[in-house]
Amino acid sequence: MVKFYTITQKGYTFVRHDADTLVPDEEWELERVAAFMSIHRALNVMATKYAKGMTFRPALASIQYTLECDPATSHDLDKLNGVLVPKLCEMYSAPETQGYLGRPLGHILDDVVTIAKEYIQEKEQPVEVLGKVASPKPFLTRPSREEYEKILEAESSYKQSVADKFKAALDSGEAIGHRISIKEGCNVYTGVIVKISDRCVYCDVKDEYGNLLQNHARFPRNSPRFILNSYK
Repeated sequence: MVKFYTITQKGYTFVRHDADTLVPDEEWELERVAAFMSIHRALNVMATKYAKGMTFRPALASIQYTLECDPATSHDLDKLNGVLVPKLCEMYSAPETQGYLGRPLGHILDDVVTIAKEYIQEKEQPVEVLGKVASPKPFLTRPSREEYEKILEAESSYKQSVADKFKAALDSGEAIGHRISIKEGCNVYTGVIVKISDRCVYCDVKDEYGNLLQNHARFPRNSPRFILNSYK
C-alpha cells in the first residue's frame, strides 16, 4: 500500500502529515526533512528496477509526498540534499553498507540527520588563513528560529485583523453587495454577498467568467472556504 505524506513548513520547523489518519503528525526540523528527501531520492536512483514493463522499488522509495516551504528553506534543502544524496548512493553501492537503507525509516532518518548535522558543523568550523582565524559563513542561510517566530506573529496579527474587519462588515450589514473569493477544492470562485443572518452568509457564486453557478448559496459566517483578504 502506497503511503502519502504532506510536509508543510510552519515557521522554523515542519509538520509531517501521513494520509493514514491512524498515524499521528510529527514535527520535523530542516535536517530531518532533508534526510527524508535524500533517502527517497537515493533509493529511487539506486534501487529502482525495471522488468517486462513493470517497475519495482522499495516501499520507502514508493512514498508519495508533497513539500510546502518558502524559497529560503528550499535553497537550504537543496544544499543539504546535494551533500546527502551522493553519500547515501555511495553507501548503497557498497555491499558492506547497502543494508543501511533497508532498515525502518525512523532509524535511517535518525542516522542521516546526524550525518547532516555533523557535516554542517564541520563546514562552519573556524579555519586559520595566513595566521588568522576566520569563521566561515553559516552553511544554512534561512532565517533563524527567532526570526521565523516574528514572521509568524506578524502573519497571525494580519490574519486576525482581516478576520475582525470582515466580521465587523457582516455585523453591520455593510458586506452586502461586496465580493469575496470562495475556495472549492482546487478551484476559486467569486461570491457576491446578498444576505447575512446570525449564523450564515448567503452568496451568489460565479465562475471566473462571471457566469452564475449558484444563487443564494449558504455558508457559515466563519467558513474556512472564504478567502478573507479577497473581501472588497
